[in-house]
Amino acid sequence: MKTFGKFLLAGLFLLLLIEQAHAETQPSKWLQLDADSKERIKHLIKSDVENRRGFSTLEEDRLNTSIVEEERRKENSAYKAAIDAATSEFQRTKKRADDLTAQFQTAFYDFEETRKNVDNLMSGIVNIDNSIVRYQEDIRAQQEALTRWLKTTKQGEIIVAVIYTRGFMDTAHKLEGVADRASAPLMAQHMGTYIQSVTKVINNVLTSDYIRAVEEGTAKWNREEPLRLALVQNSHGTTYLRIKRYELYPFQAPETGSVKPDSAAPEIRAAIITSMKDLESFLSQSNYLAEKYDLSRTEGMIRETAAANQQAEANQREQLISFRERITYLEQKIASARGDRDSLTQILTDKQTQLGKMTTELEVLRLRKDSAELAFQNAHAALAEKKRVHESIIIKTSLVTVKRSETPAETSAEAVLEELKDVLNDARMQHYTSTTEVSDGELVDESERQAITEAKIIAVRSLAFINEGDSIRVKMAFRVRTVLDTQEGTSTAGRPAATPLPAAPARRPATTKKLLFKETALGSAPLSRLNLRAYVGTRTFFGAYRWRSDEVPFNNVRVPK
Repeated sequence: MKTFGKFLLAGLFLLLLIEQAHAETQPSKWLQLDADSKERIKHLIKSDVENRRGFSTLEEDRLNTSIVEEERRKENSAYKAAIDAATSEFQRTKKRADDLTAQFQTAFYDFEETRKNVDNLMSGIVNIDNSIVRYQEDIRAQQEALTRWLKTTKQGEIIVAVIYTRGFMDTAHKLEGVADRASAPLMAQHMGTYIQSVTKVINNVLTSDYIRAVEEGTAKWNREEPLRLALVQNSHGTTYLRIKRYELYPFQAPETGSVKPDSAAPEIRAAIITSMKDLESFLSQSNYLAEKYDLSRTEGMIRETAAANQQAEANQREQLISFRERITYLEQKIASARGDRDSLTQILTDKQTQLGKMTTELEVLRLRKDSAELAFQNAHAALAEKKRVHESIIIKTSLVTVKRSETPAETSAEAVLEELKDVLNDARMQHYTSTTEVSDGELVDESERQAITEAKIIAVRSLAFINEGDSIRVKMAFRVRTVLDTQEGTSTAGRPAATPLPAAPARRPATTKKLLFKETALGSAPLSRLNLRAYVGTRTFFGAYRWRSDEVPFNNVRVPK
């Protein structure tokens, strides 16, 4: 019985020792510093330290340190995975945006070239139409010139024989006028017949309207003294044969209007003479024998008139041929121009159809490009936001000497408070900004400087308070939240905003102006040099940027390694 009691007491004592050891090795917890007052933070830290039962053991140090290290490793891994995922999305959206932008630029260039071709074709058609109008005006000018020539140029001569009797009360002037009026209907009829005979020939050059408008023409006396031959003399008076030559202008309408027979001279007989046979027949019909009179001068006049008519006919034929050739040449030019216009019109129709399709395709591509631009900006903003705010765990160890007037707990609390400043400085120092100057695609200058960062310790955790005699080794973990001040840059969007499709974009020449980029790397101590510039095949800057010139698009700048 006594033996059993001894074993029971030994077991209870062993359990007490195990419980005490377990209590001493129980891991510490994070102390949230949710207050902004320094005094409040100081009070929280002192309370946490003073609540400890005593110094830490090596096992407690190892346990707390391993737990915090594991927690930091997991958080860093999660943060790195999030950054990698955001970076991958950034790269993917950027590549898609760059590809679509390149496609859009190529399509827009083709669209502009096609539009220029359409404009050139339309200008060509307008020029051809203007040429046709000029050719038509030249044809009308040639026809008007031929019309003037026909009206103003003598087209031949005609001889009219008239037999009249001068009585006791008649004057020679009066009888001459009566003879001319008696000759007029014959000459008008002759010119009408002449006009009809040349209508077909002239209509090849002029219009038939002009020919129909002139039916009689104009006969003019050439101021040559007519031949007068007395046929018979008796109590009634002297009967004369008058041979008179006129110049013919068949295409010139008479100024006095239509020629009508003169009713005042019914006894006067007249006839057109083209040969001696016509004259002999005319005299025979009037009961006169031609053999009784000297008609040699009349015969010479007839030969001269026939020669003049032949010459006039040759001149007219030569003029008609000349005008016909010029007008035919112009008509051929018109026909050729119309053929060219028809060909250009067909090509223009095809090009306009192609341009319509290209406009639709370009608009669809523009919408896709703008969507990709927006996705890129969103991915860029998401990546920048993930890198802007970050929480990290910093472990600090310090060896402090215990003053004689202080307890080890008070000295440890003061050491923790001193470490707060160092931790904040370390947190601020891990952020930097790099500025790169690029000119004509070449790297000009690159510099780095400290970034403006807000740092705040949001929690602390005591890992160990190791007793080393007159000193205490204080080991603490600090959870720090860092926030990059993004107000330094002018923008965090990776690209300019998408713009609508322009009506007439022009290609800009190469520029020598500089473009500044600002690159900011964020992260905790293990990730303090996280660099987002290392892309596959290129080195593209990421971060806030500002333009010195808008000549070079952001997405087209590539800096060689």
